[in-house]
Amino acid sequence: MSDHFDCTICLDICSDAVATYCCHQLYCDECVSRCTSCPNCRHRPVSAYISVPVRRIIGSLPVKCELCGKNTPRSDLATHKEDFCEERLVKCDLCHNSMAWKTLDTHICHGEFVECQKCKKKVSPRDIEEHNLNVCPHRTVTCSHCKGNLNIDKLSSHINSSCPMRLVDCDLCKEKIRYCQLDYHTRNSCPKRQVQCKYCEENLPAKTVESHLLFCQGRLIDCGYCELYFQAGSIKHHEQRCPERIVKCKDCWEEFNALNLENHFKRRCLRRIVRCRLCLVKVRYCNFENHLNSSCPKRTSSAARKY
Repeated sequence: MSDHFDCTICLDICSDAVATYCCHQLYCDECVSRCTSCPNCRHRPVSAYISVPVRRIIGSLPVKCELCGKNTPRSDLATHKEDFCEERLVKCDLCHNSMAWKTLDTHICHGEFVECQKCKKKVSPRDIEEHNLNVCPHRTVTCSHCKGNLNIDKLSSHINSSCPMRLVDCDLCKEKIRYCQLDYHTRNSCPKRQVQCKYCEENLPAKTVESHLLFCQGRLIDCGYCELYFQAGSIKHHEQRCPERIVKCKDCWEEFNALNLENHFKRRCLRRIVRCRLCLVKVRYCNFENHLNSSCPKRTSSAARKY
């Protein structure tokens, strides 16, 4: 019966059987995929479909196991060889010698169990490496934060309380920070730390310092007249009284430093008010000479020359 399911390309029973659309001839899926035309009718191009019923029939055909000689369905052959065949090769856990599975129980093993130096448990030589790396309750592990080596039974307390690289919450801003950097963060970079203003000495959150300095009444501002520095709260009061400020004469509207204002009023302003010594009338200085010469009731030629 199996002859009906032979592949005409490899001449063996079809593996992953497919049938061509052109003449419905059976082939192995791998064999026909290498062909450009149908090997049977020469139709080009060749295309095939999976024949599920044929695959089921082929899978149910008995085949002899190469190791134990027992017949087993073709679809179960690989599983039989790997898990159920009594002649399959296995290794002894202690001596690592290969032997048939059916002789494993009667095998006289010369291997010895090895004692773990940390937990004192007896372990087969085959498993000792796996035991040391992943099973031993006292094995050495590496901290994922600080990369230090320590016993696994101390790892939890190390990470929670003593690892300098563990992540902790900043009490102020709640940001995750390495424990070894927490003190520096709290003092220098936490946006919610308290910082004293260098001008008014008020304590305020660090993130508000920059905006505070723009309006702090204690910040230093230079006077636009004398170029001395004063606190922002008193700069206006100073500028109103600064001896170097620019003022205007109320009579002649000339501009000059406030320091020269008195001297200007007494000696330089042409429109300042002066009193005639003869008639005691107040006259602007620019009109004084004309007053002496023409309008003073007590003028004399000698007095005018004296003035």
